[in-house]
Amino acid sequence: MNDTETGLLHEALARLPFSLLWSHAIATALLLAAGVWILCPTPERVSAPFVGFGYSWEPKFFARLRFSSSASLMIQEGYSKWKDSMYKICRQDGDLVVLSRKYVDELKSLPAERLSAIDGLNFGGRYSGIDILSQSDIGTRAIQVRAPPDPKVLEAIAEAEADENHTQSEPSVGGNEKRARVCASERSPDAENHRPHHEPALRWATSLSRPRMVRSRLRPCAQRIVPPFIRPLLNLLLPTRWRYEAAIRRCQRLLVPEILRRRLQGSEGGYEKPDDLLQGIMDLSTDDNGAENVAQRQITITLVAGHSTAAAGSHALFDLVARPRYAEEIRAEAEAEAEAMGAEKYSSNKLWKLDSFLRECVRRYPAPRAPLMRNFSLLGFHRIVRDPAGITLHDGVQLPVGTHICVAPYSISSDADIVENPNDFDGLRYYRQRCEDPAHAMQHQHATADKSHMHFGYGPWSCPGRFMASDELKMILSTLLVRYEFRFPGGTSRPANGHVDEFPYVEPSTALLMRRRRDVDGS
Repeated sequence: MNDTETGLLHEALARLPFSLLWSHAIATALLLAAGVWILCPTPERVSAPFVGFGYSWEPKFFARLRFSSSASLMIQEGYSKWKDSMYKICRQDGDLVVLSRKYVDELKSLPAERLSAIDGLNFGGRYSGIDILSQSDIGTRAIQVRAPPDPKVLEAIAEAEADENHTQSEPSVGGNEKRARVCASERSPDAENHRPHHEPALRWATSLSRPRMVRSRLRPCAQRIVPPFIRPLLNLLLPTRWRYEAAIRRCQRLLVPEILRRRLQGSEGGYEKPDDLLQGIMDLSTDDNGAENVAQRQITITLVAGHSTAAAGSHALFDLVARPRYAEEIRAEAEAEAEAMGAEKYSSNKLWKLDSFLRECVRRYPAPRAPLMRNFSLLGFHRIVRDPAGITLHDGVQLPVGTHICVAPYSISSDADIVENPNDFDGLRYYRQRCEDPAHAMQHQHATADKSHMHFGYGPWSCPGRFMASDELKMILSTLLVRYEFRFPGGTSRPANGHVDEFPYVEPSTALLMRRRRDVDGS
Protein backbone atom coordinates (compact mmCIF):
# COMPACT_ATOMS: atom_id res chain seq x y z
CA MET A 1 0.00 0.00 0.00
CA ASN A 2 1.56 3.32 -1.10
CA ASP A 3 1.50 6.60 0.79
CA THR A 4 -1.47 7.90 -1.20
CA GLU A 5 -3.58 4.87 -0.37
CA THR A 6 -2.56 5.05 3.28
CA GLY A 7 -3.54 8.68 3.43
CA LEU A 8 -6.92 7.97 1.88
CA LEU A 9 -7.52 5.19 4.41
CA HIS A 10 -6.68 7.47 7.33
CA GLU A 11 -9.03 10.14 5.96
CA ALA A 12 -11.83 7.60 5.60
CA LEU A 13 -11.35 6.39 9.14
CA ALA A 14 -11.27 9.95 10.40
CA ARG A 15 -14.67 10.60 8.83
CA LEU A 16 -16.29 7.64 10.64
CA PRO A 17 -18.26 8.62 13.74
CA PHE A 18 -16.11 7.94 16.79
CA SER A 19 -19.15 6.49 18.60
CA LEU A 20 -19.64 3.94 15.82
CA LEU A 21 -16.19 2.46 16.43
CA TRP A 22 -16.80 2.26 20.14
CA SER A 23 -20.23 0.69 19.66
CA HIS A 24 -18.67 -2.00 17.45
CA ALA A 25 -15.97 -2.64 20.02
CA ILE A 26 -18.46 -2.91 22.87
CA ALA A 27 -20.75 -5.19 20.85
CA THR A 28 -17.83 -7.41 19.91
CA ALA A 29 -16.66 -7.63 23.50
CA LEU A 30 -20.15 -8.54 24.70
CA LEU A 31 -20.52 -11.20 22.03
CA LEU A 32 -17.14 -12.70 22.90
CA ALA A 33 -17.96 -12.69 26.61
CA ALA A 34 -21.36 -14.26 25.95
CA GLY A 35 -19.71 -16.93 23.81
CA VAL A 36 -17.27 -17.76 26.59
CA TRP A 37 -20.14 -17.91 29.12
CA ILE A 38 -22.17 -20.19 26.84
CA LEU A 39 -19.48 -22.59 25.63
CA CYS A 40 -16.81 -22.77 28.32
CA PRO A 41 -17.37 -25.38 31.05
CA THR A 42 -17.72 -24.28 34.67
CA PRO A 43 -15.87 -26.04 37.48
CA GLU A 44 -17.81 -28.87 39.12
CA ARG A 45 -17.86 -28.42 42.87
CA VAL A 46 -20.19 -31.31 43.77
CA SER A 47 -19.71 -34.83 42.46
CA ALA A 48 -23.17 -35.87 41.26
CA PRO A 49 -24.68 -36.96 37.92
CA PHE A 50 -26.32 -34.41 35.62
CA VAL A 51 -29.71 -34.86 33.94
CA GLY A 52 -30.91 -33.16 30.77
CA PHE A 53 -27.85 -33.58 28.55
CA GLY A 54 -28.24 -35.04 25.08
CA TYR A 55 -24.53 -35.88 24.85
CA SER A 56 -21.69 -35.98 27.35
CA TRP A 57 -19.81 -33.26 25.45
CA GLU A 58 -22.83 -30.96 25.02
CA PRO A 59 -22.32 -27.40 26.40
CA LYS A 60 -24.37 -26.57 29.48
CA PHE A 61 -26.04 -23.72 27.62
CA PHE A 62 -28.18 -26.15 25.61
CA ALA A 63 -29.14 -28.13 28.71
CA ARG A 64 -30.22 -24.86 30.33
CA LEU A 65 -32.40 -24.01 27.35
CA ARG A 66 -33.89 -27.50 27.48
CA PHE A 67 -34.73 -27.02 31.16
CA SER A 68 -36.94 -24.02 30.31
CA SER A 69 -39.38 -26.21 28.37
CA SER A 70 -38.78 -29.68 29.83
CA ALA A 71 -38.11 -29.04 33.51
CA SER A 72 -40.75 -31.47 34.75
CA LEU A 73 -39.37 -34.33 32.66
CA MET A 74 -35.79 -33.63 33.69
CA ILE A 75 -36.63 -33.39 37.40
CA GLN A 76 -38.66 -36.60 37.29
CA GLU A 77 -35.90 -38.41 35.37
CA GLY A 78 -33.34 -37.46 38.00
CA TYR A 79 -35.64 -38.42 40.86
CA SER A 80 -36.46 -41.82 39.37
CA LYS A 81 -32.74 -42.63 39.09
CA TRP A 82 -31.20 -40.99 42.15
CA LYS A 83 -34.00 -40.29 44.66
CA ASP A 84 -31.91 -41.79 47.47
CA SER A 85 -28.81 -39.70 46.76
CA MET A 86 -28.61 -36.55 44.61
CA TYR A 87 -28.37 -35.27 41.07
CA LYS A 88 -27.71 -31.99 39.30
CA ILE A 89 -29.74 -29.84 36.92
CA CYS A 90 -28.55 -26.95 34.75
CA ARG A 91 -30.81 -23.94 35.26
CA GLN A 92 -30.25 -20.63 33.49
CA ASP A 93 -28.73 -18.99 36.56
CA GLY A 94 -26.51 -21.92 37.53
CA ASP A 95 -26.42 -25.55 38.57
CA LEU A 96 -28.86 -26.93 41.14
CA VAL A 97 -28.03 -29.90 43.35
CA VAL A 98 -31.29 -31.79 43.96
CA LEU A 99 -30.94 -33.74 47.21
CA SER A 100 -32.77 -36.74 48.60
CA ARG A 101 -35.30 -35.92 51.28
CA LYS A 102 -33.22 -37.98 53.72
CA TYR A 103 -30.93 -34.96 54.16
CA VAL A 104 -33.51 -32.30 55.04
CA ASP A 105 -33.69 -33.00 58.78
CA GLU A 106 -30.02 -32.22 59.28
CA LEU A 107 -30.17 -29.17 57.01
CA LYS A 108 -33.45 -27.52 58.04
CA SER A 109 -32.21 -25.83 61.22
CA LEU A 110 -28.74 -24.73 60.18
CA PRO A 111 -28.21 -20.98 60.80
CA ALA A 112 -28.48 -18.57 57.89
CA GLU A 113 -24.76 -17.81 58.18
CA ARG A 114 -24.07 -21.37 57.07
CA LEU A 115 -27.06 -22.16 54.84
CA SER A 116 -29.19 -19.30 53.53
CA ALA A 117 -32.84 -19.83 52.59
CA ILE A 118 -33.41 -16.22 51.52
CA ASP A 119 -30.51 -16.29 49.05
CA GLY A 120 -31.83 -19.55 47.64
CA LEU A 121 -35.35 -18.25 47.14
CA ASN A 122 -34.70 -14.75 45.82
CA PHE A 123 -33.06 -15.93 42.60
CA GLY A 124 -33.42 -12.52 40.97
CA GLY A 125 -31.43 -10.71 43.65
CA ARG A 126 -31.56 -6.95 43.29
CA TYR A 127 -33.27 -7.36 39.93
CA SER A 128 -36.22 -9.29 41.34
CA GLY A 129 -38.16 -6.29 42.65
CA ILE A 130 -38.76 -8.12 45.93
CA ASP A 131 -35.28 -7.93 47.43
CA ILE A 132 -36.62 -5.67 50.22
CA LEU A 133 -37.99 -8.83 51.84
CA SER A 134 -34.49 -10.29 52.12
CA GLN A 135 -33.20 -7.27 54.04
CA SER A 136 -34.98 -8.35 57.24
CA ASP A 137 -37.56 -10.85 58.49
CA ILE A 138 -40.11 -8.19 59.47
CA GLY A 139 -42.61 -9.33 56.86
CA THR A 140 -42.28 -13.00 57.82
CA ARG A 141 -42.77 -12.27 61.51
CA ALA A 142 -45.74 -9.99 60.82
CA ILE A 143 -47.48 -12.78 58.91
CA GLN A 144 -46.77 -15.29 61.67
CA VAL A 145 -48.23 -13.15 64.47
CA ARG A 146 -51.17 -11.75 62.54
CA ALA A 147 -54.60 -12.95 63.57
CA PRO A 148 -56.33 -15.37 61.17
CA PRO A 149 -58.73 -13.87 58.62
CA ASP A 150 -62.18 -12.87 59.78
CA PRO A 151 -64.68 -15.22 58.05
CA LYS A 152 -67.21 -12.39 57.69
CA VAL A 153 -64.65 -10.22 55.90
CA LEU A 154 -63.69 -13.02 53.52
CA GLU A 155 -67.31 -13.85 52.78
CA ALA A 156 -68.16 -10.20 52.12
CA ILE A 157 -65.20 -9.74 49.79
CA ALA A 158 -65.83 -12.96 47.87
CA GLU A 159 -69.53 -12.26 47.46
CA ALA A 160 -68.98 -8.64 46.40
CA GLU A 161 -66.50 -9.67 43.72
CA ALA A 162 -68.76 -12.46 42.46
CA ASP A 163 -71.86 -10.23 42.39
CA GLU A 164 -70.12 -7.86 39.98
CA ASN A 165 -70.65 -10.48 37.27
CA HIS A 166 -74.39 -10.84 37.61
CA THR A 167 -75.46 -8.76 34.67
CA GLN A 168 -76.12 -12.04 32.79
CA SER A 169 -77.90 -15.23 33.80
CA GLU A 170 -74.65 -17.14 33.47
CA PRO A 171 -71.75 -14.67 33.38
CA SER A 172 -68.09 -15.45 32.99
CA VAL A 173 -65.50 -15.22 35.77
CA GLY A 174 -62.55 -13.76 33.91
CA GLY A 175 -59.38 -15.55 34.84
CA ASN A 176 -57.09 -15.09 37.79
CA GLU A 177 -57.37 -11.32 38.18
CA LYS A 178 -60.56 -11.32 40.26
CA ARG A 179 -59.34 -14.15 42.45
CA ALA A 180 -56.11 -12.23 43.02
CA ARG A 181 -58.08 -9.12 43.93
CA VAL A 182 -60.07 -11.06 46.55
CA CYS A 183 -56.83 -12.27 48.18
CA ALA A 184 -55.16 -8.86 47.96
CA SER A 185 -58.23 -7.09 49.40
CA GLU A 186 -58.23 -9.35 52.46
CA ARG A 187 -54.62 -8.37 53.19
CA SER A 188 -55.28 -4.70 52.70
CA PRO A 189 -55.73 -2.09 55.42
CA ASP A 190 -59.38 -1.30 56.22
CA ALA A 191 -60.46 -4.80 55.22
CA GLU A 192 -61.62 -5.17 58.82
CA ASN A 193 -64.23 -2.51 58.12
CA HIS A 194 -66.17 -5.20 56.23
CA ARG A 195 -66.32 -2.96 53.18
CA PRO A 196 -64.57 -4.68 50.28
CA HIS A 197 -64.75 -1.54 48.17
CA HIS A 198 -63.43 0.80 50.85
CA GLU A 199 -60.78 3.25 49.66
CA PRO A 200 -57.84 3.12 49.53
CA ALA A 201 -57.84 -0.63 50.14
CA LEU A 202 -59.56 -1.61 46.93
CA ARG A 203 -57.59 0.77 44.72
CA TRP A 204 -54.17 -0.51 45.73
CA ALA A 205 -55.33 -4.13 45.87
CA THR A 206 -56.72 -3.74 42.36
CA SER A 207 -53.42 -2.26 41.17
CA LEU A 208 -51.58 -5.31 42.45
CA SER A 209 -53.99 -7.70 40.73
CA ARG A 210 -53.65 -6.22 37.26
CA PRO A 211 -52.20 -8.60 34.67
CA ARG A 212 -49.25 -6.32 33.95
CA MET A 213 -48.22 -6.58 37.60
CA VAL A 214 -48.34 -10.36 37.30
CA ARG A 215 -46.23 -10.24 34.14
CA SER A 216 -43.74 -7.92 35.80
CA ARG A 217 -42.83 -10.69 38.21
CA LEU A 218 -41.32 -12.57 35.26
CA ARG A 219 -38.43 -10.08 35.26
CA PRO A 220 -36.17 -12.37 37.35
CA CYS A 221 -36.82 -15.20 34.87
CA ALA A 222 -35.71 -12.95 32.02
CA GLN A 223 -32.66 -11.79 33.99
CA ARG A 224 -31.34 -15.26 34.67
CA ILE A 225 -31.38 -16.20 30.96
CA VAL A 226 -28.53 -13.80 30.16
CA PRO A 227 -24.92 -13.72 31.46
CA PRO A 228 -24.46 -11.84 34.77
CA PHE A 229 -22.52 -8.98 33.17
CA ILE A 230 -25.46 -8.18 30.84
CA ARG A 231 -28.10 -8.09 33.59
CA PRO A 232 -27.57 -4.44 34.63
CA LEU A 233 -28.13 -3.33 31.03
CA LEU A 234 -31.14 -5.61 30.58
CA ASN A 235 -32.59 -4.29 33.83
CA LEU A 236 -32.55 -0.78 32.36
CA LEU A 237 -34.23 -1.86 29.13
CA LEU A 238 -36.98 -4.22 30.30
CA PRO A 239 -40.43 -2.53 30.16
CA THR A 240 -41.62 -4.76 32.99
CA ARG A 241 -39.16 -3.10 35.33
CA TRP A 242 -40.56 0.38 34.66
CA ARG A 243 -44.16 -0.83 34.96
CA TYR A 244 -43.44 -2.65 38.19
CA GLU A 245 -41.72 0.31 39.83
CA ALA A 246 -44.42 2.71 38.64
CA ALA A 247 -47.11 0.47 40.15
CA ILE A 248 -45.19 0.29 43.44
CA ARG A 249 -45.01 4.10 43.55
CA ARG A 250 -48.75 4.39 42.88
CA CYS A 251 -49.51 1.99 45.71
CA GLN A 252 -47.11 3.81 48.04
CA ARG A 253 -48.95 7.08 47.39
CA LEU A 254 -52.13 5.38 48.60
CA LEU A 255 -50.65 3.66 51.65
CA VAL A 256 -48.19 6.23 53.02
CA PRO A 257 -50.95 8.63 54.22
CA GLU A 258 -52.60 5.71 56.05
CA ILE A 259 -49.30 4.80 57.74
CA LEU A 260 -48.68 8.39 58.80
CA ARG A 261 -52.25 8.66 60.11
CA ARG A 262 -51.84 5.55 62.23
CA ARG A 263 -48.49 6.70 63.60
CA LEU A 264 -49.93 10.08 64.54
CA GLN A 265 -52.96 8.61 66.27
CA GLY A 266 -50.80 6.01 68.02
CA SER A 267 -48.64 8.74 69.54
CA GLU A 268 -51.65 10.48 71.03
CA GLY A 269 -52.68 7.63 73.34
CA GLY A 270 -55.95 5.75 73.59
CA TYR A 271 -55.61 4.54 70.00
CA GLU A 272 -56.90 1.04 69.24
CA LYS A 273 -54.63 -0.50 66.63
CA PRO A 274 -56.22 -2.32 63.68
CA ASP A 275 -55.53 -6.06 63.50
CA ASP A 276 -54.14 -6.30 59.97
CA LEU A 277 -50.89 -7.09 58.22
CA LEU A 278 -49.94 -3.44 57.72
CA GLN A 279 -50.17 -2.80 61.46
CA GLY A 280 -48.10 -5.90 62.13
CA ILE A 281 -45.33 -4.60 59.87
CA MET A 282 -45.52 -1.17 61.50
CA ASP A 283 -45.24 -2.63 64.99
CA LEU A 284 -42.13 -4.62 64.08
CA SER A 285 -40.45 -1.79 62.19
CA THR A 286 -37.99 0.57 63.86
CA ASP A 287 -38.06 4.34 63.82
CA ASP A 288 -35.50 4.20 61.00
CA ASN A 289 -38.05 2.55 58.72
CA GLY A 290 -39.80 5.36 56.88
CA ALA A 291 -43.42 5.22 55.78
CA GLU A 292 -42.32 4.47 52.21
CA ASN A 293 -40.27 1.47 53.40
CA VAL A 294 -43.18 0.09 55.44
CA ALA A 295 -45.56 0.61 52.51
CA GLN A 296 -43.23 -1.19 50.12
CA ARG A 297 -42.99 -4.20 52.46
CA GLN A 298 -46.77 -4.43 52.69
CA ILE A 299 -47.14 -4.09 48.92
CA THR A 300 -44.44 -6.65 48.12
CA ILE A 301 -45.81 -9.25 50.53
CA THR A 302 -49.30 -8.79 49.10
CA LEU A 303 -47.97 -9.09 45.57
CA VAL A 304 -46.04 -12.32 46.08
CA ALA A 305 -48.58 -13.89 48.44
CA GLY A 306 -51.84 -12.75 46.86
CA HIS A 307 -51.17 -14.12 43.41
CA SER A 308 -49.84 -17.48 44.58
CA THR A 309 -52.90 -17.85 46.83
CA ALA A 310 -55.19 -16.87 43.97
CA ALA A 311 -53.45 -19.36 41.68
CA ALA A 312 -53.92 -22.13 44.24
CA GLY A 313 -57.59 -21.17 44.51
CA SER A 314 -57.95 -21.21 40.74
CA HIS A 315 -56.51 -24.72 40.50
CA ALA A 316 -58.81 -25.93 43.28
CA LEU A 317 -61.87 -24.32 41.68
CA PHE A 318 -61.02 -25.85 38.29
CA ASP A 319 -60.67 -29.27 39.95
CA LEU A 320 -63.99 -28.87 41.77
CA VAL A 321 -65.78 -27.97 38.55
CA ALA A 322 -64.12 -30.87 36.74
CA ARG A 323 -65.15 -33.26 39.56
CA PRO A 324 -68.76 -32.40 40.53
CA ARG A 325 -68.99 -35.25 43.06
CA TYR A 326 -66.44 -33.56 45.30
CA ALA A 327 -68.11 -30.19 44.85
CA GLU A 328 -71.41 -31.60 46.15
CA GLU A 329 -69.78 -33.23 49.18
CA ILE A 330 -67.82 -30.13 50.08
CA ARG A 331 -70.85 -27.89 49.62
CA ALA A 332 -72.87 -30.13 51.93
CA GLU A 333 -70.08 -30.03 54.51
CA ALA A 334 -69.95 -26.22 54.44
CA GLU A 335 -73.73 -25.90 54.73
CA ALA A 336 -73.84 -28.35 57.65
CA GLU A 337 -71.06 -26.50 59.46
CA ALA A 338 -72.74 -23.12 58.97
CA GLU A 339 -76.05 -24.49 60.25
CA ALA A 340 -74.49 -26.21 63.26
CA MET A 341 -72.19 -23.41 64.39
CA GLY A 342 -73.97 -20.29 63.17
CA ALA A 343 -72.46 -17.37 61.30
CA GLU A 344 -70.70 -15.96 64.35
CA LYS A 345 -68.81 -19.18 65.22
CA TYR A 346 -68.35 -20.52 61.71
CA SER A 347 -64.81 -21.86 61.38
CA SER A 348 -62.81 -23.17 58.46
CA ASN A 349 -61.08 -25.61 60.84
CA LYS A 350 -64.12 -27.89 60.63
CA LEU A 351 -64.05 -28.11 56.82
CA TRP A 352 -62.01 -31.31 56.71
CA LYS A 353 -63.21 -32.43 53.29
CA LEU A 354 -62.36 -29.12 51.64
CA ASP A 355 -59.02 -29.09 53.47
CA SER A 356 -58.27 -32.57 52.13
CA PHE A 357 -59.26 -31.56 48.61
CA LEU A 358 -56.93 -28.55 48.70
CA ARG A 359 -54.01 -30.69 49.90
CA GLU A 360 -54.64 -33.19 47.11
CA CYS A 361 -54.79 -30.38 44.53
CA VAL A 362 -51.37 -29.17 45.64
CA ARG A 363 -50.02 -32.72 45.54
CA ARG A 364 -51.27 -33.43 42.03
CA TYR A 365 -51.19 -29.99 40.42
CA PRO A 366 -48.59 -27.69 42.00
CA ALA A 367 -49.72 -24.11 41.40
CA PRO A 368 -47.45 -21.22 40.32
CA ARG A 369 -45.19 -19.73 42.92
CA ALA A 370 -43.89 -16.25 43.33
CA PRO A 371 -40.14 -15.72 43.29
CA LEU A 372 -39.86 -15.49 47.07
CA MET A 373 -42.66 -17.86 47.99
CA ARG A 374 -41.77 -21.24 49.44
CA ASN A 375 -44.62 -23.20 47.94
CA PHE A 376 -46.00 -24.45 44.64
CA SER A 377 -43.05 -25.35 42.48
CA LEU A 378 -41.55 -28.53 41.13
CA LEU A 379 -38.49 -27.69 43.23
CA GLY A 380 -38.43 -26.53 46.84
CA PHE A 381 -36.37 -26.27 50.04
CA HIS A 382 -33.97 -23.95 48.21
CA ARG A 383 -30.78 -23.14 50.11
CA ILE A 384 -27.35 -21.74 49.23
CA VAL A 385 -24.30 -22.77 51.24
CA ARG A 386 -22.65 -19.70 52.83
CA ASP A 387 -20.22 -21.39 55.20
CA PRO A 388 -16.70 -20.80 53.76
CA ALA A 389 -15.74 -24.28 55.00
CA GLY A 390 -18.75 -25.84 53.29
CA ILE A 391 -21.15 -28.35 54.85
CA THR A 392 -20.51 -32.06 55.39
CA LEU A 393 -23.60 -34.28 55.50
CA HIS A 394 -24.00 -37.33 57.71
CA ASP A 395 -22.80 -39.74 55.01
CA GLY A 396 -19.73 -37.70 54.11
CA VAL A 397 -21.21 -35.79 51.14
CA GLN A 398 -19.48 -32.41 50.79
CA LEU A 399 -21.42 -29.25 49.85
CA PRO A 400 -18.90 -26.47 49.08
CA VAL A 401 -19.61 -22.79 49.67
CA GLY A 402 -21.87 -21.35 46.96
CA THR A 403 -23.67 -24.63 46.24
CA HIS A 404 -27.38 -24.19 45.49
CA ILE A 405 -29.33 -27.14 46.92
CA CYS A 406 -33.02 -28.06 46.73
CA VAL A 407 -35.40 -31.04 46.75
CA ALA A 408 -38.18 -32.18 44.37
CA PRO A 409 -41.49 -31.91 46.32
CA TYR A 410 -43.75 -32.88 43.42
CA SER A 411 -41.72 -36.00 42.68
CA ILE A 412 -41.68 -36.92 46.37
CA SER A 413 -45.47 -36.65 46.73
CA SER A 414 -45.90 -38.65 43.51
CA ASP A 415 -43.70 -41.52 44.70
CA ALA A 416 -45.58 -44.82 45.14
CA ASP A 417 -43.20 -45.72 48.00
CA ILE A 418 -44.38 -42.64 49.91
CA VAL A 419 -48.01 -42.03 48.82
CA GLU A 420 -50.49 -44.81 48.08
CA ASN A 421 -51.85 -44.75 44.51
CA PRO A 422 -50.10 -41.45 43.73
CA ASN A 423 -51.36 -41.24 40.14
CA ASP A 424 -55.01 -41.20 41.26
CA PHE A 425 -56.66 -37.92 42.19
CA ASP A 426 -58.33 -38.71 45.51
CA GLY A 427 -59.85 -35.54 46.95
CA LEU A 428 -60.76 -37.22 50.25
CA ARG A 429 -57.42 -39.00 50.71
CA TYR A 430 -56.37 -36.88 53.70
CA TYR A 431 -59.90 -36.61 55.08
CA ARG A 432 -59.93 -40.39 55.58
CA GLN A 433 -56.49 -40.30 57.14
CA ARG A 434 -57.64 -37.67 59.64
CA CYS A 435 -60.77 -39.67 60.49
CA GLU A 436 -58.80 -42.90 60.92
CA ASP A 437 -56.23 -41.26 63.21
CA PRO A 438 -57.86 -38.28 65.00
CA ALA A 439 -54.94 -38.00 67.43
CA HIS A 440 -52.66 -37.03 64.55
CA ALA A 441 -55.26 -35.23 62.43
CA MET A 442 -53.14 -32.07 62.24
CA GLN A 443 -50.42 -33.95 60.36
CA HIS A 444 -52.70 -34.42 57.37
CA GLN A 445 -54.16 -30.94 56.98
CA HIS A 446 -53.65 -28.73 53.95
CA ALA A 447 -51.08 -26.35 55.45
CA THR A 448 -48.95 -28.95 57.22
CA ALA A 449 -45.41 -29.28 55.87
CA ASP A 450 -43.77 -32.68 56.31
CA LYS A 451 -41.24 -34.86 54.47
CA SER A 452 -43.90 -36.41 52.24
CA HIS A 453 -45.53 -33.06 51.41
CA MET A 454 -42.85 -30.38 51.04
CA HIS A 455 -44.73 -28.02 48.72
CA PHE A 456 -44.79 -25.40 51.51
CA GLY A 457 -41.16 -26.00 52.40
CA TYR A 458 -39.89 -27.76 55.51
CA GLY A 459 -38.56 -26.63 58.86
CA PRO A 460 -38.26 -23.09 60.24
CA TRP A 461 -38.31 -21.56 56.75
CA SER A 462 -41.57 -23.15 55.67
CA CYS A 463 -43.99 -20.68 54.13
CA PRO A 464 -44.99 -18.41 57.05
CA GLY A 465 -48.34 -17.48 55.50
CA ARG A 466 -49.52 -20.98 54.63
CA PHE A 467 -52.06 -21.22 57.47
CA MET A 468 -53.51 -17.81 56.67
CA ALA A 469 -53.63 -18.66 52.96
CA SER A 470 -55.31 -21.98 53.73
CA ASP A 471 -57.97 -20.25 55.84
CA GLU A 472 -58.56 -17.73 53.07
CA LEU A 473 -58.95 -20.42 50.44
CA LYS A 474 -61.36 -22.50 52.52
CA MET A 475 -63.55 -19.55 53.42
CA ILE A 476 -63.65 -18.14 49.89
CA LEU A 477 -64.20 -21.47 48.14
CA SER A 478 -66.86 -22.64 50.59
CA THR A 479 -68.70 -19.33 50.18
CA LEU A 480 -68.57 -19.61 46.40
CA LEU A 481 -69.76 -23.24 46.41
CA VAL A 482 -72.66 -22.54 48.74
CA ARG A 483 -73.89 -19.50 46.82
CA TYR A 484 -72.99 -20.22 43.19
CA GLU A 485 -72.88 -22.89 40.50
CA PHE A 486 -69.95 -23.16 38.10
CA ARG A 487 -69.22 -24.89 34.83
CA PHE A 488 -66.72 -24.60 32.01
CA PRO A 489 -67.93 -22.91 28.81
CA GLY A 490 -69.39 -25.28 26.24
CA GLY A 491 -66.88 -27.63 24.65
CA THR A 492 -64.09 -26.88 27.15
CA SER A 493 -62.69 -28.69 30.17
CA ARG A 494 -60.13 -28.16 32.90
CA PRO A 495 -57.10 -26.42 31.35
CA ALA A 496 -53.84 -28.35 31.41
CA ASN A 497 -50.86 -27.00 33.30
CA GLY A 498 -47.91 -25.53 31.45
CA HIS A 499 -44.39 -24.94 32.73
CA VAL A 500 -41.81 -22.17 32.56
CA ASP A 501 -38.68 -23.68 34.05
CA GLU A 502 -39.77 -25.39 37.27
CA PHE A 503 -42.82 -23.15 37.70
CA PRO A 504 -46.19 -24.65 36.68
CA TYR A 505 -48.91 -22.28 35.52
CA VAL A 506 -52.42 -22.35 34.20
CA GLU A 507 -53.61 -19.90 31.56
CA PRO A 508 -54.67 -16.82 33.59
CA SER A 509 -57.46 -15.88 31.17
CA THR A 510 -59.23 -19.22 31.62
CA ALA A 511 -62.94 -18.52 32.14
CA LEU A 512 -65.66 -20.23 34.14
CA LEU A 513 -69.40 -19.71 33.82
CA MET A 514 -71.18 -19.01 37.10
CA ARG A 515 -74.64 -18.20 38.38
CA ARG A 516 -76.30 -17.89 41.76
CA ARG A 517 -77.84 -21.14 42.95
CA ARG A 518 -81.61 -21.11 42.70
CA ASP A 519 -82.08 -22.32 46.29
CA VAL A 520 -80.01 -19.43 47.72
CA ASP A 521 -81.94 -16.41 48.99
CA GLY A 522 -85.01 -17.65 47.20
CA SER A 523 -83.57 -16.88 43.76
